[in-house]
Amino acid sequence: DLCGDGRAAILGAWLLLWQIPHFNALAYVIRSDYAAGGIRMLAVSSPVLNARLALLVSAAMLPLGLAAEYSGLCSSPFGFIATGLTSWMTWKAVDFARNPESLREARALFRTSIIYLPLLLTVMMYFRRIPVLEEQQKLYAEAESQRRKQRMECDRLYGLAGRELIFSDSDPSRQIVYRMPAHASFAPFPFLPPPAIPDAVYERRSVS
Repeated sequence: DLCGDGRAAILGAWLLLWQIPHFNALAYVIRSDYAAGGIRMLAVSSPVLNARLALLVSAAMLPLGLAAEYSGLCSSPFGFIATGLTSWMTWKAVDFARNPESLREARALFRTSIIYLPLLLTVMMYFRRIPVLEEQQKLYAEAESQRRKQRMECDRLYGLAGRELIFSDSDPSRQIVYRMPAHASFAPFPFLPPPAIPDAVYERRSVS
């Protein structure tokens, strides 16, 4: 169950953490509006702490890609791609932390965060794992393998139909002769199993 084993928590944590650098960058871009309205914002009271917090939370998202892959939420190579995308956003957060009062760096981080989230979710949807579908594919592959073995066995026996296989008897003056009966090598309908193969008949005959 996706909601019962922690995989949903990975997605929830991702969305929660993404908001911090996104809104911290936006808050600095419009800090003058917050200041004019008398709203106490970190971007107004402490731009340095505001930028460092954005960097810290961006870096905290780095292991989530591998966590999503190893938990079974997504398949490979999602972890590698997600880590690359998050590194890109973290790099922009580093630039913002180095210049916490730069409007240009704040806008760059904000725009990166806008591109980052839908791109990440698109990649996540593409590499998502559906346990029920995977189980159905596994069962189908096993059934197809079994049908292939049955067809090979039927074709092998069909090739012996009507032939005689001669073996030596314990008595050197006699032989054991197996006659392979003819039979259908396939079922009359795809949804029916192949018919039972009749037993071979044998006889002992004297060596001439």
